Amino acid sequence: MTNVKTQVYLLFDERMALHRPVHQPDNPNYYPVENSNRIFKIYGSLLDLEKRLLRQSQFIPGIMPHYESRFVEFPCKPVDRETVELVHTPEHYDWLYHTMFLSEAKLRQLTDPDDLYVCSSTFLAALLSCGGAVQCVDAVTSGRRCSAGNKITRAIALIRPPG
Repeated sequence: MTNVKTQVYLLFDERMALHRPVHQPDNPNYYPVENSNRIFKIYGSLLDLEKRLLRQSQFIPGIMPHYESRFVEFPCKPVDRETVELVHTPEHYDWLYHTMFLSEAKLRQLTDPDDLYVCSSTFLAALLSCGGAVQCVDAVTSGRRCSAGNKITRAIALIRPPG
């Protein structure tokens, strides 16, 4: 019996971590649960898993005779406005776009500590997040093949901000 290993697209772009809470001088302990460290931690854990699989294959001959990477890195591209507007209103797009030009004081005013924060990099991170999700779906459903020629039917998109 041949061991067929499923490869998975892994989409990660560190620019999504630029979406961060604006410093809150009146609340120095403000650090929301949804934060940029989460995608770095998940990404690191996935790479560690890959290393453990490689080490395991070296100690158990025949299980994975020629180990190939489980994850196929997938580059992230920002989504275009037209695609965003399939889900969000033009006003929402414009509002988020304009946050790039707001002062930190104004960005703090827009922050709801229990739900939402924005910063000057939120717009870029949101375009990458949405674009990454769309790219993963397209790659898996289109039957695209990776550089090794394998058809990949699974993807993990490490994206943020949520929503």
